[in-house]
Amino acid sequence: MQDKIRQSNHLIESPYAQEFTAYEIKLFEISAAGVTLEDLNLFKNHSNKRFKLTTNQLAQLLNTSVSSISHEIEKTAMKIMKKFMHMRKILADGSVEFTMINIIPFAQYQKGVFEFDLNYMVFPYLLEINSNFTEYELKFLLCLSSAY
Repeated sequence: MQDKIRQSNHLIESPYAQEFTAYEIKLFEISAAGVTLEDLNLFKNHSNKRFKLTTNQLAQLLNTSVSSISHEIEKTAMKIMKKFMHMRKILADGSVEFTMINIIPFAQYQKGVFEFDLNYMVFPYLLEINSNFTEYELKFLLCLSSAY
């Protein structure tokens, strides 16, 4: 997992961020920190990236208790799977273009391990970004108490 995360401003400014709870956005950012340039092969092959985190790892990363994770993970998984990125622009001729991407298409919790997939379509907004981006350290984001 990377210490610094660089994300396209298109992703950050998408309305998705306003609809996430702090817990959900932290889960997304943990997965974003786990995406590397090697994952461009997954993108080329239209393959999602699978993440596996134990209850203890999640509790440590999210600065909460193991019992809290165990009680909240199903509700959080159901809510985060409904979230999507929505980028929209109006062209000079007045026509509209948009892109919508379901961020987490799969989640499972078994025997104290939470598995989820990050949609490969998100990768371009996380990798090889050289302009129009925001960079921050994951440790500071994980300390936030709200999505705002």
